[in-house]
Amino acid sequence: MIPGILALAALATLEHGAAAHRHAPSLPRGPLQWGDINFLQTTDTHGWLLGHQKNSEPEPNASGDWGDYASFVQHMRAQADERGVDLLVIDSGDLHDGSGLSDGFPPGGVNGHETDEIFAELDVDLLTIGNHGLYKSDVALDIYRSFAPKWGGRYLTSNVNITVPGSNESRPIGDRFRKFVTKQGRNVTAFGFLYNFKYGTPIMHVQSTAKMVHEQWFQEAIAEEPSFFLLNGHVPVRDPSWEPVFAAIRAVHPHTPIIAFGGHYHIRDCRLPDERSILLAGGRYMETIGFVSANLTAPSFSSSSLPVFRRYLDANPVTYRFHARVRDLSTALGNKIKSELWTLWARFGLGEVYGSAPHDYYVDRVPYPDEKSVLSLYGDLVLPATVVNQSRPHDKIVFLNSGAQRFDIYKGTLTRNDRFVTTPFKNQFLYFPAVPYSIASKILPALNALPDPHFMTFESVYGEGSRDLNEQPEGEEDVELVFQNWKRSMYDAASAQPVRRDHSRDLQRRTLGYVTVDSCPGHGDDTAHDPIPVFPQPVYIASPDPLGATDDTPIDVVFADFVLPDLQRVLEQLAPAIKWGTAQVYSSVTSDEALAIYARQAWSGSKKE
Repeated sequence: MIPGILALAALATLEHGAAAHRHAPSLPRGPLQWGDINFLQTTDTHGWLLGHQKNSEPEPNASGDWGDYASFVQHMRAQADERGVDLLVIDSGDLHDGSGLSDGFPPGGVNGHETDEIFAELDVDLLTIGNHGLYKSDVALDIYRSFAPKWGGRYLTSNVNITVPGSNESRPIGDRFRKFVTKQGRNVTAFGFLYNFKYGTPIMHVQSTAKMVHEQWFQEAIAEEPSFFLLNGHVPVRDPSWEPVFAAIRAVHPHTPIIAFGGHYHIRDCRLPDERSILLAGGRYMETIGFVSANLTAPSFSSSSLPVFRRYLDANPVTYRFHARVRDLSTALGNKIKSELWTLWARFGLGEVYGSAPHDYYVDRVPYPDEKSVLSLYGDLVLPATVVNQSRPHDKIVFLNSGAQRFDIYKGTLTRNDRFVTTPFKNQFLYFPAVPYSIASKILPALNALPDPHFMTFESVYGEGSRDLNEQPEGEEDVELVFQNWKRSMYDAASAQPVRRDHSRDLQRRTLGYVTVDSCPGHGDDTAHDPIPVFPQPVYIASPDPLGATDDTPIDVVFADFVLPDLQRVLEQLAPAIKWGTAQVYSSVTSDEALAIYARQAWSGSKKE
């Protein structure tokens, strides 16, 4: 007999107490509301298939790996069969760029190939491509030749084409659409598409959804009414790319349910485009599993509201056991996947330890400057110690854009995997020699005063297409900025609330995590959290000014090459009469290596983990 919810809650509470010293995940707020049709969604996993392994909050919230999730899916599918309802598993793209498992491949390898192989061991019902599959030709070709064929028509790229080298034919990298019948006999018409992405490799082409919906194949695909339409987009929930698709379907089928899933912005979000549809995105980095259910009891000619339910599940074993209603989460498939992930971890050398961080360092959880600020760590310690040129006779000031640091550094071992997670961008350090201190000392405030600073994006760093470094993506916000603003909105909203007077709750403080506000009814977060503090950060940082410098002291102005466009603008403002010439390479150390070098020097050596 399947254990009851109360028994499972007691079991999970015991586990929670036993592991309290390591910030064990909190219990969900209650059981899920199942419908006639149910969905589990992942999106923007970015190689984080081993989940989040650190002990500091909020990492344990997302401590489940792809093996745990595979086991959870198997249990939930069994539960759906017992209930006589359907459960479909969705992934909304971006499997690459973000973790050592996808990015730490040896020379001659392809980003994400090995993680794609392990990812594909879980039977996913519908998938689509993300923009991170389009930056590099070798990655796009690997998806086309190796990954998309695995899915037997379930990998949908309705508006994404590839031109294979040696061929003049542009063809879909996956399938345009899929029509299928669920286990419970419901007819589904499904599409998968990408937002209006412009900066991929030249062999890739993304058609706007506004043009896609006028294609003959699309019009023919939507002509016959299904039980519901299923849209899977690597598209932000509030992006205009959705509107042409909804409008085209509604022009033919005004009341047929539409269930849609999005991604790309790394945030939890949901809205109801109309009374007969729902659109949800589940987040990033294996932190969140999206759950959606709907009751298709109302006939398609009815204009009554579609009954829908959504939850954002923290991706950890406590959550999985609670909702799967099992004591032992593990399955043979889940254990196999776990073993393969750790084998890949070892093969890529991701457990190499550079040192041990003395405490947590945060990207934006503390104000800058603060001893626990990642930016303070870099500006005060890492850059001065690692970006060095012994042949230069002058002191230096090193400038770096804050966007180069993408993740918190947690207390304890700093591994090779952390290097890929925290500093994914590889930039050379250049310099202008012997700049008078009277000018050099004014550069940092001038950089941070720029009204439109150049933000670091994957497009600007890794894209193969032609791109002016001074150009910002038209109609496309930097994902990291959107994510940080979303987190800040949670913290600001909580800070504006009156102080809680519930002392019993104060004695059991909620763990830090996401506190989502979206446009769908009811509570979205499956587990209640306190919001993660967020503070404004500068766009640029610098190493300390040399001691005793006077106005005419010559200073080498050193900077990551990504900073060059903004630095040139500032120097022209500060000293328009000076011809600066071409910046030269200052050091062989690159931005992605600096932290590891510093950790070896200051955080007690290197070993294997």
